[in-house]
Amino acid sequence: MVVLHNPRKKRKTTLTVITAYRVCKTHGAKTAYSQQQSLQMQRGIENPDPRKQCLKDLKEFINERRAGPLHSIIVMMDANENIMDRNSQIAAFIQQTGLVDVHGMKHGYDNDPATHHTGSRRIDYILVSPALIKFIPAAGIEPFGTGKPSTHRSMFFWYLPGSIPPGRSTTPILTTSALLAMLPAR
Repeated sequence: MVVLHNPRKKRKTTLTVITAYRVCKTHGAKTAYSQQQSLQMQRGIENPDPRKQCLKDLKEFINERRAGPLHSIIVMMDANENIMDRNSQIAAFIQQTGLVDVHGMKHGYDNDPATHHTGSRRIDYILVSPALIKFIPAAGIEPFGTGKPSTHRSMFFWYLPGSIPPGRSTTPILTTSALLAMLPAR
């Protein structure tokens, strides 16, 4: 968490930056999915689903942070799911939290590149509070092999210097229903 002070406005603004990994659907004794499932059963969660629990816990954490005044959020996530899938849990998460997909806002969804080297679709996201969008003039996704070695593409956004604006907005910029309307009929 970062607390920024804008002397011109005589107020402090808090920014929480979150990195998150949401496990793949892969089942098996030695997978991250089964490890998280086991931990959730130890916590007393019946019929654990690590993928759903990740989004549920993250949503609760974000809502707790945003309860305070002047609080903005940035989430950088390997969601292991494409936002354009029918019944997309990540799309529902974005709608429920009111966060904005930076790359979707800047570039749309028609030509999204794969973000994992074995995949064919984008599964990684940078999500921000709506009030931050006006301070982000550009965002991009690097080619595979750029930067540190990884099976994922590097993603970035540029933030213009200045104070972080308040993190609340009553107007959703992109809703799940708008995303679903863009999907081809099955």
